[in-house]
This record gives sequence, structure tokens and C-alpha cells, in this order.
Amino acid sequence: MRIYAYTAQQFGPRSLSNLTELIHDQPIEQRSYGGDAYLRLEDRRQDGDFLLLDFTKRRLGHGPGRYSRRQRLAPFDLGAEDGFGEDTAMVVHLPTNSLAVQYNHHGPKINRIEQYLYAADLGFGLGPRIEGVQDADRCGFRFGAVLTRDAIDRLRRFGLYRSVEFAISVPGVQPGDLESGRSLGAALSNPLPGGVENIRMRFSATTNKDSHLDSDATSNFINGLMRLGMGVTHAVVTGKTTAEDPTEEVDLVSDRVQHTANLEVGTGGRYTDMDRWRALCDAWTAWRDAGLLPI
Repeated sequence: MRIYAYTAQQFGPRSLSNLTELIHDQPIEQRSYGGDAYLRLEDRRQDGDFLLLDFTKRRLGHGPGRYSRRQRLAPFDLGAEDGFGEDTAMVVHLPTNSLAVQYNHHGPKINRIEQYLYAADLGFGLGPRIEGVQDADRCGFRFGAVLTRDAIDRLRRFGLYRSVEFAISVPGVQPGDLESGRSLGAALSNPLPGGVENIRMRFSATTNKDSHLDSDATSNFINGLMRLGMGVTHAVVTGKTTAEDPTEEVDLVSDRVQHTANLEVGTGGRYTDMDRWRALCDAWTAWRDAGLLPI
């Protein structure tokens, strides 16, 4: 099970603990927010400083079948309201708002979870209006992937950005996710042709050694990419300290703080909730002890 590190920045009036408690107190059929009827907070627990969460979504389209060595693949007998569900577990270290998040290719991605919590926070009410501040800017959370210290140091050395190349998995990134990336959303605001599975783009300066991309705009664009989290399948930034220095590159995917946990598959072909949460807590503790978290 792959695990990635994230940080959470609170914009709304409620902490992650308080907001998820409000959601979890609702009947399970009433835990959908933001117009997505198939995404919900499935479970919420607390273990000391760790908040343990599990988010579920229904898997649409062609689903899995029952496999046997001696029989043909067979469909599952599902009720009229039943379907296949996929879930993503996360743990939040409450004192620091830093997270360890499971990667599940078919499960809810971090950007979708961010939008879900935003809609829930807005739905529970924000209190009196604040003059000059839009409601959209005072609710929810912003999650950001954590890079290794070496990658951060290399990015900070870039006085000149030379290029940004990235690929986004369209099934994992919805139009609203791109809007949450702000500058990235502006670049990708045009409607996509039907059947598109991936978007790949590259921005680069001219071949002149003094040529470079705008530093502020590029930094904002990189931040937008990092906020799309697991929807980004490839992202490489190149740059140099000065025009005379050699070009270096930072891989915003492989240089994320991450861990792979070896878990035993349990009954029904699934990891147990507690095994996943325990692995996430262990990963967070190892990152903290190694000084890899910005806390």
C-alpha cells in the first residue's frame, strides 16, 4: 500500500476533527455533500493525537467479478441499491495538521476529499459574514503534497525556471479540481474532447541560455500541481540558479515524501481498516523522526 505525506491548511471555522465529527454524526445516507451522491465519509475514529478517517465512493462502470481457478469469472449478486465501493484511508496528526494518506487508484483522491470537506463546511454554516471576504475563501481546507528536503532545496535554488512538464489523469481530476488549482485551472479551462484519459503539457523558455519562465507565475503553477495530488501522474520542473549554471530538474511525483507498506490482504480481498490506519500512523511517525515533515 502506497502512502503519501500531505499538509492541511484550515480556512474555515471548524478543525478537521470538529468538521468530520459533525459529518459522522449524520445518518450514513445523509453524508453526501457538494452534489456528489457517491462520495462520503465512511468512518471516523480518534487515537490519541491521530484522527483516523476513511472516505468511500461508489465505483461506477464495469466492475470486478468473482474469480475461481476452476470456474469462469462470474458476476456478484448485488441488490438494486448495491454497488462496488472503493475507499481511501487517511490519518491526521491533529497538533500539526499533517497527514498520511493511502493511495488507492480507484478510491477517492485527495483533491476530491478536499472539495467534499469544503462543501460540508459551507453546508454547516459559517456564521456572520466578514466584510470584504467571500464565503468561498473562509471554509474548508487546502491539502498540499510534501516534497523531500532535497527537492525543496533544489527548487529554492532555481533563480531561473526553464520548463514545466506534467501529465494529469483525467479520470482522477475533475473540472472542479482544476479550478481549485487556480492558475492551473485557468490554463486548462477549455472543454476536453470526449474519451480523453490523460492530459500532457509542457511549457518551456526559448533556447537562449538567459531565457526563463516568469518566476512568480511558475511558482503559482507548481503549487496548483501539488494541490492536485494523486491526479498528477508526471511532473518535472527544470531550472538553474543563474544563466551560467547547469540545468537541474525536480520530479514533483517521485520526489514526494512517500512510503510503501506491506499489508496482508484479509477476508474479502481487502486490507482491514485497522491495518491501514496502523500503517499510516507508522509512516507518519517514521517521517517525523526523519525530519521529513514541515512541522
